Amino acid sequence: MDQSHRLRGAAHTTCRWPRDTRRAVLHPQPLPERPATHDVRYYILSRYLSGQRFGEAVRGHWGIESMHWVLDVNFREDDSRTRERTLGNNLSWLRRFAITRLKHHPLKESLRGKMQIAGWNDDFLAEVLTGQQL
Repeated sequence: MDQSHRLRGAAHTTCRWPRDTRRAVLHPQPLPERPATHDVRYYILSRYLSGQRFGEAVRGHWGIESMHWVLDVNFREDDSRTRERTLGNNLSWLRRFAITRLKHHPLKESLRGKMQIAGWNDDFLAEVLTGQQL
């Protein structure tokens, strides 16, 4: 037996969810140094998760989304028009490798700043790629 639920928002559509669908509501707790907010986030789950496992899944998801945002902002990955699957996979790996190497460099500079310095200075580029100070 399906349950009908009214979704609030721009669409105002009615959806039918299977009986075994789980729904979760998350009230994020702000960090002490940030102002309090009253955000509420809703999730649809395909199975039961304990509170700890649910929190890990949510944090893991946003960690991945954060990486996608960095890739898009710094490398304009969403604008890539690579059609060859192998080439696309290789370029994606190379972008993620570059971000990881740049993040691990000790220079106190933004990711974009480190990218620019690496483009201008071959010695800095070598430091980033080898992980060793020259």
